[in-house]
Amino acid sequence: MKHLVLLFFFFISGVSHSAMAQLPSDPESPVDTVNVIEPVDPENAIQAESGYTKVSPPSPQSASFQRYGDYPVGHVTGVPEINIPLFTINTGKLILPISMSYHAAGFKPRDNSGVLGLGWSLNAGGRISRTVIGDPDELASTPAKIVPAGQLTGTTIDAIDADRRLYQLQLAADETASGTDLQPDIFYYNFPSDGGKFMLKNIFDASGNYTGANKPITVPYRPIKISSNAASFNSTFTHFEIIDEDGVTYRYGRSVANVDVIETTYPDQKNAGRSFTTSWLLTDIISQGGKEHITLKYTTGIYYSSSNRTDLGKINSFDIGNPPQSINSFVTPGANAFSQINISQGIITSTHYVTLLKSIEWENGKVLFSYETGGNAPTTFDGNKLKTMEVFDAGNNLVQKHSFSQGMYTGDVKRYKLTKLERFGVPAGATSETHSFEYNEPPQPAPNNPVDLKGLDYWGYYNGMNANGSLIPGNYKVLVTGKGGGQTSYSSGTANREANETTTKYYVLKKINYPTAGSTEFEYEGNKVWWASTATSAGGLRVKRIINHVEGQQEIKSYEYGGEQCAGCGFIRLNPFQTESFWTMGYMNKHVTLQSGCEAENTYVLKVSSDIVDGSAYFQTSPVLYTNATEYIGNVNANQGKTVFTYDSPSLFFSNNPFIRYLANVDFWKGSNLLSKETLGHLGGTYTSIEKETYQYTNIIRDSLQAQYIEPFTIDADTGEPSFAHLVCGHTMDAFRLFDYKIKTGSALLSQKQVIKNANSNGGISTTETYQYPADYLLPKSKTFSNSEGQVIETTYTYPFDLPAYSNMTNANVVTPVILQTAKEGNLVVASKTDYACAAGAWGTSNPCIYVPSIISSQRIENNVAGPVFPEVTFNSYTDRGYATEYTSRNGMVTGLEWHVNGGNANLLSAETTGLNTAFAQTKSYQYQPLVGIKSMTDANGKVTFYDYDSFNRLKNVRGNNAAGPVRASYCYNYAGQPIDCAVIAAAGTINPIPLFLLPDSKSTPLPVTLVRFTAVKDEFAALLTWNTSSETNSERFDIEHSINGKEWTKIGSIAAHGESSTTKFYSFRDNSPISGDNFYRLKMMDSDGTFAYSHIENLHFDNSIKVYPNPVISDKLHLDTPEKVSQVQIYDLSGNVFYSGKTENGMISTSHLAAGIYIVQITATNGAVSTHRIIKK
Repeated sequence: MKHLVLLFFFFISGVSHSAMAQLPSDPESPVDTVNVIEPVDPENAIQAESGYTKVSPPSPQSASFQRYGDYPVGHVTGVPEINIPLFTINTGKLILPISMSYHAAGFKPRDNSGVLGLGWSLNAGGRISRTVIGDPDELASTPAKIVPAGQLTGTTIDAIDADRRLYQLQLAADETASGTDLQPDIFYYNFPSDGGKFMLKNIFDASGNYTGANKPITVPYRPIKISSNAASFNSTFTHFEIIDEDGVTYRYGRSVANVDVIETTYPDQKNAGRSFTTSWLLTDIISQGGKEHITLKYTTGIYYSSSNRTDLGKINSFDIGNPPQSINSFVTPGANAFSQINISQGIITSTHYVTLLKSIEWENGKVLFSYETGGNAPTTFDGNKLKTMEVFDAGNNLVQKHSFSQGMYTGDVKRYKLTKLERFGVPAGATSETHSFEYNEPPQPAPNNPVDLKGLDYWGYYNGMNANGSLIPGNYKVLVTGKGGGQTSYSSGTANREANETTTKYYVLKKINYPTAGSTEFEYEGNKVWWASTATSAGGLRVKRIINHVEGQQEIKSYEYGGEQCAGCGFIRLNPFQTESFWTMGYMNKHVTLQSGCEAENTYVLKVSSDIVDGSAYFQTSPVLYTNATEYIGNVNANQGKTVFTYDSPSLFFSNNPFIRYLANVDFWKGSNLLSKETLGHLGGTYTSIEKETYQYTNIIRDSLQAQYIEPFTIDADTGEPSFAHLVCGHTMDAFRLFDYKIKTGSALLSQKQVIKNANSNGGISTTETYQYPADYLLPKSKTFSNSEGQVIETTYTYPFDLPAYSNMTNANVVTPVILQTAKEGNLVVASKTDYACAAGAWGTSNPCIYVPSIISSQRIENNVAGPVFPEVTFNSYTDRGYATEYTSRNGMVTGLEWHVNGGNANLLSAETTGLNTAFAQTKSYQYQPLVGIKSMTDANGKVTFYDYDSFNRLKNVRGNNAAGPVRASYCYNYAGQPIDCAVIAAAGTINPIPLFLLPDSKSTPLPVTLVRFTAVKDEFAALLTWNTSSETNSERFDIEHSINGKEWTKIGSIAAHGESSTTKFYSFRDNSPISGDNFYRLKMMDSDGTFAYSHIENLHFDNSIKVYPNPVISDKLHLDTPEKVSQVQIYDLSGNVFYSGKTENGMISTSHLAAGIYIVQITATNGAVSTHRIIKK
């Protein structure tokens, strides 16, 4: 939600010499700037100049979204990831997280404070924004054919070259003057959780003729579908729709309710009110099949103005036989400039109307945002400040509330900072939690007036050098010929534009104070690069240390970077140290009427700008990229260990031509991929490898588009416009310079991952995974797993797009579900197949179809002999929203599911009945606290478990029997690594005191899976556990754990996870030996990196006629209450070893020979019934 800063760069929009151009002249539109307020030298004002790449960035608020697409956080850039989750909307089929994030890359005085404060972004929804390259794609025409640049060199005044002259003049002209454009704009799309870029490709037929249509191509390639109101993408865009890989639709711009939410350039004085859209905001998220819907609504805030300064200098060289030469050496910044240099100052001002997110609404609730305005004066502050975010359920009851406080930086009258985030407890008056933030306050504020703001480094960061006479760098020298002859070298300007680490840290976040009294501090240092055989400071910051303060102790992480060419150096991405970065050269033709002679004076003109001439400075791109980074647990020289990250070389340039280097940001997908990650322990001054991961990638090219860049070279001295007039006088200089380039898009796909643990001279324990991909959708086609013990497992995947029968599913872009998966190890192949159907109606006829699993089946093939196909789960029916209402398990048991449809709990499970097809059906029912969680659960025996929540809607207690019953589990929350502010709940009734569960409050690593259901039901004398997930990321397995008291847990089994999935996956596990009495079950969800999370706890009670006691066994005797019914007793340990086999003596068994531990007691009754009991021997 940034707003448009219009910075048009000095391209000529009209053309001169209409007789030669065959185009109508347009004396009213010779300018390509906006609101030039204060030109120092009107005769040479900025708007009269040309020869610079025309780049029109989107609004500053849109740019804050773009920087996460162009400017990744992490070790590659040294920018720490600082994110605070606020709330997550979950409709059942759709998930929309809301959070706020801080980008600690350094202070840029031109940045806007936004709705939260300088550096902060509100992540709620998304948008499509674009940076316009040349002219807007949908407004400018496309040439009927592309004429290669090489064929346009040497264009003459002859009639035979009329078409070539016209082609160039049209390509250079603005679209309002019937101009054409072959430079694709860059569109950035944001989903709630991620995003990317796309560009519009002109479609030419086999003969090279333009078809009149364009199509979007994603960068990097991603199998999403992009559509627009303009089917051929060649007219004004009112809205876009993007369908992701799971068939979810995201609509931007004009909403389903026909409300426009866009941001447009305003005002644009270049062509008397000409405007175009640069941002389309997310308005609707619609589930696959269209039954669930999230709506985002907006309002218009106050307007504000943004002004930027650009200086331009000109130097004439009077020897047309010897062009001026740049000299590859630097002068001291601030040296005297060429006395004849003509410097113009231009202030480019844009006014913006702020588009603000007002509400997010869905069936079960809404989120409301409120703002504070500064009145109607745009200079009061940068925009509207977000003050509150409130969450309401469907009954309009307040569920959650956040407030945001801002304050001005010391001495500043415009820039403000986020000082406090407060979360209020519900109901009103309950305890609140507060995050507070501290910043590096400047000793004196940076200027706000662009006339005074001259302390900028090359990349736009603050260097404090406001005493500069202009913004034109003084580091470069040029060799020119004076009017009277003789060559002399001169510096271009006087400005010191070098990076300054100290001033770049001004205004930047330095500390977060947590509600639990702890804090985190951030220490930064300036970026460094290797240039001209020396380590050189570059713009922006990287994190040096992160210090957590915990109960008087410090937990420190320290970072080192680079090392390829010099200690701490990275690769420079935006390179101002090349002379051509700020220079461009042209030819000026000054002529008189033919009656008095052909010409008077012709000169070369060297123009130098205060901005990088290719426009790349207007992209939110990191100046420096690193291929090595080391994270120490402790300080660099005193630590417990370190993790070393290496990345492949970044894609630094899209082209060798300096005028189109900005396109490197669309080529970024080819580089900076993680190559290795090694964790090393530090003991006795020696580092020892604990685990090392290595990665290999394959770059797959998916598509490409042809583009062409043009810049004027010969300028008419009188009009300042490109001209062919000099050709009449016999000169041979080209009027334009053109460059052909091709943009390729694809994906860098993981081809191999190897993990080595405990590396030693024998190689350690290693596992290797290799991947192969199909050509179309670039999802894994096969994976081969091998380890150092010789085990090899080959897994293959089949998707909807692989099967003609699933063409409808593919057309709906539901492409990620795995239809068939086979795993081969030796002579054994295990296959798992998931068939899909429509939730309601016949396949291919229901409109729209919601694609859901119909049968999940398995098969074993051993020694090429196929075994039977077992239907593991058969889904018998669904609701019209795609929620299963009945399914049959492999054992024939039928389970029925009922779902809430209203009352603020729509799409939540209300009841689950197992054994519908038996005389012993068991029903478990659920009640919910809307938008909070489960309120109570009633099992088949009528036993009720109640769940209490604290004032922040976090699970607090699990109680039995009734809402005020004894506490079975108690939960307390703190911020990771921070002091505990909790007390263990005292014992209640006959329940023993329970341990305290200490949980991080949404600040830890995301869960590897999204668990949407976990249930335990009785199946005769066994416990059947079933669960399903809606998404999995890097998940490895599910460990099933059992407890008899809710305190001590034992692993009783493990099920492999799918690893990566964004569709529903079903799992089951059977415990054939539950004990008599309470059986507690939970899942331990393991990630492949060793992190884990627990599910909630399920409880089943088995009442066997023969009971054993005491349990735990404290004495040396185990008693059976009805020994006359016992035929035989056996006692096993968990490994299956028999420790006792026989009958009882008077109902007692000696356990004196048993060591402390867990045992299984198997009792065979006189009637033949067998029961098992799990006991604990103390």
